Amino acid sequence: MAILFDQQKYIESTKGIIKEFLKKMFPDYDLPLALPDLADDNLSLEKPVVYIEFNNSMNIDGKAGRTTGRGGRLKRKSLRFSFQILTTGENSAVLERDRISQKLEYEFSREMNIQQLASVGLKDVDIRYINSYRVREGVHLARLELYTTINLMN
Repeated sequence: MAILFDQQKYIESTKGIIKEFLKKMFPDYDLPLALPDLADDNLSLEKPVVYIEFNNSMNIDGKAGRTTGRGGRLKRKSLRFSFQILTTGENSAVLERDRISQKLEYEFSREMNIQQLASVGLKDVDIRYINSYRVREGVHLARLELYTTINLMN
């Protein structure tokens, strides 16, 4: 049986599923609702921040979806989220940022975790490393993008 998402809240519920998955992976890290102010010259984080941001969604089956044969319509949507990993400090912060990026890529590509995410409604999960850079002296940022497919019922 496929898990179906509410059409009004599918972005928030998908983000919640991803956030719970990350909490299991990184129990000590911050998963904030908003990215800290990067323009602040005194920005100093005690622990790394992993920020989840919704980018966009696209219809897979066209705008109306496809018929289910029971009078309803099934819509499949492709969603794109981005992870922004922020660390502060010197060389150890760069290594920590890279370790987090590598762990995210590894964990989202493991067969066991792909099956676990599929059981809560996220199909075809794929994560891609985009880039990493130094925002300014002592502030380091990495960006990864997560692609997934969900089902909605009309």
